Amino acid sequence: MQRSFALCLFLAISFAVQAEEDPPRPLRPMKELTLEERRRIAQRLTRPLINRSTRYTVRRGLKWLARKQQRRGFWLGKKHGYRVGISALAGMAFLSAGNTGKRGEYSAVVERTARYLVANQRKDPELIAGLYYDKQVSIANTRPLHGHGLALLFLAQSYGELQNPYLRSQARQSMIKAIALTENCQTDRGGWNYMPGDTKDEGSVTVTQIQALRAARNCGFVINTTVINNAVQYIVKSQDRRGGIHYRMGSGKMTAGLTAAGITVLNSAGFYHKEEIIKARQFLNHFLTIKQTLKDDYYYYKQFYAGQAYFQEGPRSFRKYYEQIREELIQQQKGDGSWENAILGDEYATAMALLILQIPHSYLPIYQR
Repeated sequence: MQRSFALCLFLAISFAVQAEEDPPRPLRPMKELTLEERRRIAQRLTRPLINRSTRYTVRRGLKWLARKQQRRGFWLGKKHGYRVGISALAGMAFLSAGNTGKRGEYSAVVERTARYLVANQRKDPELIAGLYYDKQVSIANTRPLHGHGLALLFLAQSYGELQNPYLRSQARQSMIKAIALTENCQTDRGGWNYMPGDTKDEGSVTVTQIQALRAARNCGFVINTTVINNAVQYIVKSQDRRGGIHYRMGSGKMTAGLTAAGITVLNSAGFYHKEEIIKARQFLNHFLTIKQTLKDDYYYYKQFYAGQAYFQEGPRSFRKYYEQIREELIQQQKGDGSWENAILGDEYATAMALLILQIPHSYLPIYQR
């Protein structure tokens, strides 16, 4: 009995001494954490938001979207001129579920999407060489740079996990040409417009080009930093004193969607606590609406970027937003598993809804701060 008591006393003293010698490591400030450490923290805090109903909703949506992929690898939508952009968004919806060209239930869908985009890169005329745009669709009177930016964004996020080495090599050469086109058609003010060679520029196209170039740089491609810096300044100079982002630099209406898109650019440029992003967040919080209305033609665009903006801001802000948009999107899903959009089509709406619902997975680099 005495021996047992003595042993317990010895162990207690030993642990106490060790605790004094090795005090617990202090918590490190968020700004000192690596990107991977921040990502793990974000996943731990936000993954519980994807509940059973959300998983069921996502499974049905992915199944419907996979059935709608055409043999050539694209999705139709209601407007042929947006075929590349819608296909890139649909492909990212599958990436957001953890599918890649190497693994996952829908790995073949991801690979077909990559094949389609690479095969439909224009080689001539010189003005649009390198542009992603469906070769079976006339380019006249269209707005191809939106889709081009989204296509480059998809390829940058799927390139490293393509199974077929020949396709991977093709994708690499294709992306080099696409990056060159994007860099070469930036305007003197730092923005982009709808068509390569335009002298005007506007915010929504500019955001897609910035995200695409940053994603390409993250996977090892050489990007002209001056191009990105000038583009970020374009967004900064497009901001109104009230915090909203104008459609064009210094002119045009301000919307919650475009302001949210601008916030994603400011976040990626490291403006976390600067006045510009604080005012932009205040504008977004004031004007963002969750409930969809018949007059809200840009509902999915707005929520796509709002989700990114709140996720980058932090778990508390994102939880408040996500719990509302999650229930709204679950209620909007149709019986066949799709979502509806009268302008661009159900393929577009379904891809966007799935991207929003799967933000907590944080598989896509564009969601990361």
